[in-house]
Amino acid sequence: MASPLAQDRPSRYKPPMRESTPPLRPRGVRLTRHDLIAGEHALKDALQSFVGFKSYSLYFPPGGDSGDTLEAVYLRGEQKLLLPLRLDGEFLGMFMARGVRANHNKAALSLLEKAAGLCLENLLLAKACRTDAATGLANRAALTSAMEREIELVQACILPGSADCLESGGEARGGFGLVLFDMDFFSWVNQGYGFLFGESLLAKVGALLSSTAPDDALCARLGEDVFAALLPGASAARCQEMAESFRAAVAEEVFEYPVNGERVRLTVSAGFALYPRDLHGGQLAAPIGEAARILIQKARKTLACAKDLGRDQVMSFSKLLREGGQVLERLPLGRLAVSLGRAVDAKEGQRYLVWSPRAGGAHALVRGGEHRVSGRYPAMVKGEVILMETQEDVSFAEVLHLTDASWDIEPGDRLLLAQEPEDLYPDGAEPAAPLQRDMVSGLLGHRDFIRHVTQARESVSVFTLALIRLPETGKDHKPAGLSPAES
Repeated sequence: MASPLAQDRPSRYKPPMRESTPPLRPRGVRLTRHDLIAGEHALKDALQSFVGFKSYSLYFPPGGDSGDTLEAVYLRGEQKLLLPLRLDGEFLGMFMARGVRANHNKAALSLLEKAAGLCLENLLLAKACRTDAATGLANRAALTSAMEREIELVQACILPGSADCLESGGEARGGFGLVLFDMDFFSWVNQGYGFLFGESLLAKVGALLSSTAPDDALCARLGEDVFAALLPGASAARCQEMAESFRAAVAEEVFEYPVNGERVRLTVSAGFALYPRDLHGGQLAAPIGEAARILIQKARKTLACAKDLGRDQVMSFSKLLREGGQVLERLPLGRLAVSLGRAVDAKEGQRYLVWSPRAGGAHALVRGGEHRVSGRYPAMVKGEVILMETQEDVSFAEVLHLTDASWDIEPGDRLLLAQEPEDLYPDGAEPAAPLQRDMVSGLLGHRDFIRHVTQARESVSVFTLALIRLPETGKDHKPAGLSPAES
């Protein structure tokens, strides 16, 4: 026998209806036309699961057309489907499918438009995984992925037997540059004005970096106040120019503290490294992911050197070994610990001149009364050292001689790589000598050929270098009809 409570209870329990809440959108991330072009294949595959078509294309109306009045339309005579792409009410473009044979009524078109909206949400989430939320720039994962792709393009053109990329019309790369930026003394901004104001400054600096960098560059944020710019196909001069342009733009920008209107100025230090120029030996044969990590490490070393040398400047990895070292500690028996290691290509036997940065500052000399003379001491060399043992980040050097026995080498003194005889004219100031050609063949010798190629690279951006090895002529290869002396 059923209980009275069971008879009064309804046969089916209906839970209360909950109002649907809109999905959470990633903060500071929005889709652009470039994102649609990059993700058009994913958009095509997703829509093809709802409707079949033979071909497709993306259409972007002029800037004045907001697309508010556009709706999904099926042109039966032309077998075309026009689908507007909207996300959160913002019109992004039109998806045009061709070869659509099925009949679509208004209800089906509405469902297709909602399906396109879901595809756009997936593209937005995928972009959010590669984007820094505070600045809108790429994050570390996106930068590493782009570097690996650039390394693949470079290796496809420089490795033996890989010149097919040029014949097949593929994308060719001769190298690329990675520039790292670090805001100078940015911690005092967070401590003095608060982290909220500091985050707003980083967003403005990120926007300034995007506007300063070339169109083909990828700008990213790697850490708290560390930014990066990946320049495809860039040379050292182009990286230097871009870094100097951004450094000057940050120095000229004035940021206002909204609480009391105080004006804040910032400076930035930069360091860059090039692939494959700044890699050597086994580093060039490393896996793609490891090669990207090595290049980032070299750029970080260069950036740290720029900050150690006074900040608000740009340093290249090629100059790091030459003039970026400094004395860390003075050891017994005339030994020194210096800041150059295998990470910056330091080797045993390299000789360096030691000079004091204190001798290069301005000093006021008073000669009694009100007469005052100011001057600047010349940079004088303290002595010469030689690297005896190199480790990953530091090396140990031995003092060869001192210019003045009473003037000891101290921590903080700078190192300058001693010039070799062939480096006496580093900036091309050497008087131009005529090229010497072989009297028999009329070809250039090895030294003159290298000098000719070096000069030619400064005037052209793309060139081809072919190495030809002729077979040795022996008894089995003697041309017919020639005497032994002629052959």
